[in-house]
Amino acid sequence: MALSSEQYGYALAKRVLEYLLQYGAIRHEHYGYCGVGFVIVDHTILYTHFDEWLTYTAGRQYVPGGDYIGIIKRFDNPQHFIAWLSEQSDLSLHGAETDDPWYAGNQRITKKRLLSVIARLTP
Repeated sequence: MALSSEQYGYALAKRVLEYLLQYGAIRHEHYGYCGVGFVIVDHTILYTHFDEWLTYTAGRQYVPGGDYIGIIKRFDNPQHFIAWLSEQSDLSLHGAETDDPWYAGNQRITKKRLLSVIARLTP
């Protein structure tokens, strides 16, 4: 199945931020590795890994070629998060940069997942 390279766009990114401000996180919570998601910690938005009920909130930001567990990207400004997320796609967030087939596509952020989560927001 081919992954879409269509950018998520400003409207979806803004709704995701609204969701995060209301609920604090977009994450899976189950036994074992829970993939990646977003969480707000101390007014900072983290695009990070989750493992069971552990949120990777410490450690350095991912550097290509380095270890791939922990924080992938950090946003101290909500507008920077919106700008970044609006330019992302299912293809760009699939995890190909990991060079590890176990992480690529494993419980990643997708447009379908984001739309499902933000459906909880009141219009």
